[in-house]
Amino acid sequence: MLIVHLLGVNRYFTLCSTEYLALGGGNHFALYLDSDLLNGSSLASETYGNSCLSHTQEFEVKEIELCGWTCFYIGVAAVAFGCSYYHLKPNDGHLVWDRLPVSYINPHI
Repeated sequence: MLIVHLLGVNRYFTLCSTEYLALGGGNHFALYLDSDLLNGSSLASETYGNSCLSHTQEFEVKEIELCGWTCFYIGVAAVAFGCSYYHLKPNDGHLVWDRLPVSYINPHI
């Protein structure tokens, strides 16, 4: 497993549109996926100081793990409900419903 860290050169963490999803930035994206999530590329990124993250600069996606994404989006929905519940009547007893969904999401990021 390769672990990359932010270098603090820029703040180009994530760029998302209907056309693509890109991570990192500077001269090139660390990871770029097109709108259908089937084709991508990876090059050295100033944001993370990484080298190419795949065997070749351009690649075709073979499989996507949906379990992690499903858990992540369930957590996002739970954050919306928990946050709303807490902020309707803020008190110490309701605070757990604001924080619990956030702690659920963190391992899935």
